[in-house]
Amino acid sequence: MIRKLTLKPDVFLWRKGRDGLLYDAKQKRQLRFAATEPVSELCEALENPDNLYSVIVDFATAEAGVRDFIDGIVSAGFGALSEPDAPVISLPPLLNIQRDVERLRRDKERGIGENVLSYLSTLRILVGGPCCDKPYYKQILYPICSDEVLTAERIVRFLDAACTPSLQRIDIVVSESSEPAVAPLADALAAHKEKTVFHFLLAGPAENMTVPSMLVESGYSVRLICEASGRPIEKQMFGVTGIGWDFIVRSPQEYDVWNRIITDCNPADYTFRPVYDDNPEFFDRNVFFDETDLRELRLSRREVFAHQAINTEAFGRLIVMPDGQVYSDVTAEALGTIEDSIYDLIIRELEANYAWRKVRDSKRCRNCIYRWLCPSPSPYERAAGRETICTLK
Repeated sequence: MIRKLTLKPDVFLWRKGRDGLLYDAKQKRQLRFAATEPVSELCEALENPDNLYSVIVDFATAEAGVRDFIDGIVSAGFGALSEPDAPVISLPPLLNIQRDVERLRRDKERGIGENVLSYLSTLRILVGGPCCDKPYYKQILYPICSDEVLTAERIVRFLDAACTPSLQRIDIVVSESSEPAVAPLADALAAHKEKTVFHFLLAGPAENMTVPSMLVESGYSVRLICEASGRPIEKQMFGVTGIGWDFIVRSPQEYDVWNRIITDCNPADYTFRPVYDDNPEFFDRNVFFDETDLRELRLSRREVFAHQAINTEAFGRLIVMPDGQVYSDVTAEALGTIEDSIYDLIIRELEANYAWRKVRDSKRCRNCIYRWLCPSPSPYERAAGRETICTLK
């Protein structure tokens, strides 16, 4: 019996050595298979764009492993069989990014700067000042201890120039949370209020809620960063409407502390924020991925494409430090300063690629069938000195 096998257009096919994976982005399902030589030959035919995701199979002569592979595809709904001459057309999911930087470089008639201002979506501004001296700002939204402090005037001058229609969020990370330090910022940023979120490190006592409450009453969004090792948070503090909570977690014990508080106080808006601080066992068990986690990844077609082209965690974000230096990744080189045009800063990032287009391109990731399902490279891996986010050997 000769039949045509056609994969559905939402199905991705990946092979690495003897391992193979089919992922249906519509059904959000995976099908792992052994890429034996006969199966690999069939996959090569499917991967040829000229074949429109189809291959002719003679079941009378096909190897048993090939027949089993096809049966698995059909029974899982990843593809279908038809008559050899049936006019079945399926376009494989191929990445096509019209504004790809390498393509723009090759095309001399189009500048690399075409529409780049639309890429900017987030500004993270670390104001600086006295604070606890921890390097967590390299991983999460966290204040930095700095002798230098960005003035409200410099911040607003930069924002007025950088506030493009695509800019969706402005994170202001405050080191000194006193009213004299914050009030000038609140007054100066009024024109950007709808996009602005203030972030504070909460030490613990109730009087620290004065400034966050003032900001909320003025129409700003506020998030409080909380350390489990700090002074106990009083229950009434969670009753302030319009304030979100970010709970730092470095161990199972800290998670238990926050879980008890959440159960007792029922905050409406909270997030756990893992931090790597020489705690590899905690990250291996609770943050990084094992194979079970990888098998449960569920991404849309758009998300898979995004992982192949950009760093979804970093793309579109610029970070301003207290000295006015601007970065896409605070562990890399500066792109310039807030005195530079936002256009020039974006161009430098697109050309240097310190963060925005960092995809899973390490040797281990290139040889893994889960490569484009995994989250983009993150600050956690850099902090832990690891090559990947997974624990696979």
